[in-house]
Amino acid sequence: MVAGGEQRRSFTWIGDGTDALVTLIRNNGGRAEGQIFNIGNPDNNASIRELAQTVVDVMKEIPEYANRAETVRFVSTPAEEYYRHGYDDMKNRVPSIAKMKSLGWAPKVGLREAIRATLESLRTPGSWALDP
Repeated sequence: MVAGGEQRRSFTWIGDGTDALVTLIRNNGGRAEGQIFNIGNPDNNASIRELAQTVVDVMKEIPEYANRAETVRFVSTPAEEYYRHGYDDMKNRVPSIAKMKSLGWAPKVGLREAIRATLESLRTPGSWALDP
């Protein structure tokens, strides 16, 4: 993990993202016309380390992945070593989705649920559907 995985991001399930795009494309009442919107899930704000640990934790609950998950070890690399001198990273990114909510859209899928659905889809190719 670069810099201990302390950087925080707001992770969004792909289905929530595509639902947001459909909302914008429909543009009911023309309210999205000429506007810029953030799409994301502020409730899924986690550090890269937390994300990685959650992936491993969910893997341990799925028989096909449990043994592999037990062997995972996190390694931290200084940012200067990984990116070279002068790289600067934003510590926390959280989208404001108030404008999207005003159009009737809001994310539905939590981080753990999204991770589980992703891992489950790898067990059954073609099964990316998630019914929140």
